[in-house]
Amino acid sequence: MIRSLIAHPRIRHTEDHVSLDLAYITPQIIVMSMPAAWPKSIYRNSIGDVRSFLDTRHPNQWWIWEFMAEGAGYTNNDMDNRVSHFQWPDHYPPPFALIHPLVTEIHSHIASSKEAIAVLHCKAGKGRSGSVSCYYLINQGWTATQALEYFTEKRMKYGRGVSIPSQVRWVGYAERWVKDQKRYEETEVNIKEVCVHGTEKGIQCLISRYIENGLMVDDVETLGVKSTPKSHFSYRPTSHLRIKGDVCVSLWKTTAYVTISTTRFWFNPWFEESPMIIKWEDCDGFKGTQKRGKKLFAHVEIYWDQVWPKDRNKANKTDLSDVKGDRAEEMVGKQDTVSIKNVQAVEQAFEGTDK
Repeated sequence: MIRSLIAHPRIRHTEDHVSLDLAYITPQIIVMSMPAAWPKSIYRNSIGDVRSFLDTRHPNQWWIWEFMAEGAGYTNNDMDNRVSHFQWPDHYPPPFALIHPLVTEIHSHIASSKEAIAVLHCKAGKGRSGSVSCYYLINQGWTATQALEYFTEKRMKYGRGVSIPSQVRWVGYAERWVKDQKRYEETEVNIKEVCVHGTEKGIQCLISRYIENGLMVDDVETLGVKSTPKSHFSYRPTSHLRIKGDVCVSLWKTTAYVTISTTRFWFNPWFEESPMIIKWEDCDGFKGTQKRGKKLFAHVEIYWDQVWPKDRNKANKTDLSDVKGDRAEEMVGKQDTVSIKNVQAVEQAFEGTDK
């Protein structure tokens, strides 16, 4: 009963008197919430139940990919050392450089046998796992919209599967990346200004980035506000503010005793042009929700200069040298092995395969 309440509104899989917070997204991709030991197993999937299900239903064919920077909650030995770790914080999109080795590794396993099963999980088996499911489907020829809608259909009773705006933005990036022959470089930019269009005073602005290959978020600088017209506020760094790769902008307002509004958004400069405009409604809410508090602004403009690469048309495909993943080394040299299938063919293969 407790597990059902926690999993609601996600679809559960019931078989042989065992009910797991788990769903087949495709015949070869399972998404689930985290396996846990006592006492968390009261409301999460039990490690023993998950292992028994996989060994019984898919003996010697399964492999787990987990995405929890906060810790998986079990050891590799608990899962017969059949685990890959590509981790980043909850409610965030991944470092974009992780996507290529991650998707390639999943595809390599699935392509090894028609019986091979890829098991994806984060904490709830929704935002991070859903994002990766979408990346994989896009890599197989789906559009971002098709992938998002399909994951929602297979994983959710109601509501959206991938719902956090920055995570949805990353799914769109993945579609553009595939269409552009998977060209990507960790773009270095010099942040010049964040212009907040609204009349609410006292807003604070923070620029952050990923460190430790995405395991942690580093707060780089709180920007100072400059004198501007009454219709907007301009936030600028005290000196050169260079960031390589993914960028996070956080905005909030506090009174003497409480934070009354907080929001943030992630973007990747490789896929955007300066100035980038983000509406209040397209910013992330508190801990994965839609709750941002009092509306602070209509939209934000962020300005930057591109430091490197100077000419993105000459950029190479994704560089795997700095990405994290305990099986990522095996993927070097295999970047061109993932085929792009026709989406109609993929959809046809999935028809009638609900489990």
